[in-house]
Amino acid sequence: MRIVKKRFLFVFACTLLVAMFTACGAAEQRGAKPSADWSRGAPLGGGSMGSVGLAVSDEDASIRLVWPVGAGEGERIHYLHLERSGDPIVTKDLTFPGQLRNTRLLPAGGDNTHLFWASRISIETGWQLWHVLLNSDGDLAGKPTRLSSDESKVGDYSATSDNTGGAVVAWGSGSQADLHLLHLNQDGEVLSGPVILTTRGESPDLRVDPGGYIHLVWLSGTSFMYAEMPLDDLRSDNGVPVAGITIGTGDSLTGPVLGLSDGWVYVFWSILSQSGLEAGTARTEFAAFPSGMPGSSESKPVWILPVEEQSYVPYQGSLSLTGYIEPPKVAIASTDY
Repeated sequence: MRIVKKRFLFVFACTLLVAMFTACGAAEQRGAKPSADWSRGAPLGGGSMGSVGLAVSDEDASIRLVWPVGAGEGERIHYLHLERSGDPIVTKDLTFPGQLRNTRLLPAGGDNTHLFWASRISIETGWQLWHVLLNSDGDLAGKPTRLSSDESKVGDYSATSDNTGGAVVAWGSGSQADLHLLHLNQDGEVLSGPVILTTRGESPDLRVDPGGYIHLVWLSGTSFMYAEMPLDDLRSDNGVPVAGITIGTGDSLTGPVLGLSDGWVYVFWSILSQSGLEAGTARTEFAAFPSGMPGSSESKPVWILPVEEQSYVPYQGSLSLTGYIEPPKVAIASTDY
């Protein structure tokens, strides 16, 4: 009996020591990202009233961000310039007339960046699309210019680089209305346009490939339409359907989002169901086809595992984790959408 008791105490003591050393040791940090290039996120600021625009410099990999802040849709635009390490270089607020939303940033020539945003003075005037150049300090490098006309009320819009410091911009005039297309040079001057791409579309997205061709996708009715054209020849194009969608009562659509890779075109979208038997669920789908062959596309789902089933791996990235930041808490009634 005494021997059994001594053995029990010995095993208990060993287990306790192992637990203590494990708790006090340098435990390996883990994250939900399989890629070794990701680190934990760091808080950059608050008060955001909408989308965040971001641009990364090709020269020094520094990061520039903008977002609306203030009451309502936003009273001013917050500008933040970060080093590659994430440390702030410049932070300031930019003031423009009216309510502000939907900020975007694109690299321009040198240290400048293109800033786009939507603004309205009142509900009666409607939203208009604006542009200005910013220097590396976040100061205006030119005069703000309105890109849309009085007759063109801006809904969704998208902007992409033309790979030479300029920008190509597409915007809609509302639900199933005119889509406009415009090309700016690196100084913010209009090279061509605006032209009416189609008279029945919304939610445009676009990219420019290395060969100088614009690839566009937009929603028309219950179909995603696609068009391709040379950068120096903006023209009307009703496009060809690349995917059909079904949106039921209580469903909300995010997208389409267009991507280019190795001569292929990818179109992504998500649908969140908020009523019926599928309430609280979401699905993400995509269509892919070789450039110039949109008729060969086929919609397929993107399978995303629930958080509890994600494969966790040790973090081995190059970015420092000395300033440890707790993972964000899961909100009540949240989804993986």
